[in-house]
Amino acid sequence: MSQEYDRIVQRAAGFLARSHAESPRQRANREKWLAADPRHERAYRYLKRLDEDARRLGNDPDLRSLIDSDL
Repeated sequence: MSQEYDRIVQRAAGFLARSHAESPRQRANREKWLAADPRHERAYRYLKRLDEDARRLGNDPDLRSLIDSDL
């Protein structure tokens, strides 16, 4: 992967990490950044989807029982 793509993903991750408690100004900055380049939007959506999937897995009762058991 290129350094430019790595920077885009890092920036998207930062925006995503702050998105749950962002100020109106932070949200406007995020929206402006997302609109500036389609790669920004794709990276952000990809990371958001990963985050949502990970949260769902963390709440799965079968997976929780495996994690909590002594394997």
